[in-house]
Amino acid sequence: MILGDWPNLEAALVDHLEGNTSMVWTADAGLLGGRVPLGIVQRVGGSSDLDIDQDQTYEVQVVAATRAGVWMLASQVVRAFQKLNPGGLPGEIMVDEAANVFGFMIDPDLGTPDYLVAHATFNLTVRPHGEQSEEENNNG
Repeated sequence: MILGDWPNLEAALVDHLEGNTSMVWTADAGLLGGRVPLGIVQRVGGSSDLDIDQDQTYEVQVVAATRAGVWMLASQVVRAFQKLNPGGLPGEIMVDEAANVFGFMIDPDLGTPDYLVAHATFNLTVRPHGEQSEEENNNG
């Protein structure tokens, strides 16, 4: 899916998170409550007012049967996002910064007696591979 000239990175993040955590990932929130443990990542905003870089904001949910399970999965997600900082995702996108904007919290409104849900917000500052970031342009 293309958002303007920028790809929506949901699918690339699903692949990255599946390779770096112990759960199945999807971008489909309709699966909430199905399989446990489960991770859901969805783009929820961002900005493109930067010259080459673009900020993309993602809401991440982890679903587990126990409180301990939720926190274990949440820590795996934080470490997976740290691996992107700086780095890249498969394809043409370079990640200049991955920031945990809003840390994980258990949401009592989304859970049931069978599972708990915690969510967090992450921001990725991205650019096409081969392009210099604003910081590189200012230092070069």
